[in-house]
Amino acid sequence: MKQVLLSLMPAVISTIILIGCVSNEKALQDKGGVPLTQNELASMHSRLRTMQWETEKGSGTAVYNIDGTASVEWGSGSSTGNWRVADGHLCTKWGPEIRGGAEGCYTLYQIEENTFKWFKPDGTSHGTTTYTN
Repeated sequence: MKQVLLSLMPAVISTIILIGCVSNEKALQDKGGVPLTQNELASMHSRLRTMQWETEKGSGTAVYNIDGTASVEWGSGSSTGNWRVADGHLCTKWGPEIRGGAEGCYTLYQIEENTFKWFKPDGTSHGTTTYTN
């Protein structure tokens, strides 16, 4: 059994690498990626969550509280706002410095144990987050 599992490791690792490298949702789906469901998102955020994030605009840290409030920090600033799970999407609404204060809703795919790729409604990548707790 151990030999069988070890023989499968290269394929598993290759799949994770391929999934992690895609830049649009369709390509991820074509490689076997499946978005998190409403229930998975709700369960995942049923406790305090801290994450490191990276987008095309930069990187930083975000904290999602159980009560739906959140805070985000990056090299040159910070913001507070709210998060919610709706229709199988994780939605965030920050202060006016992020998206002009408009809500953004994203589809999440797990690409590693604690790492998730976020996609905008148009299927383009919003970035990657790694949950640290």
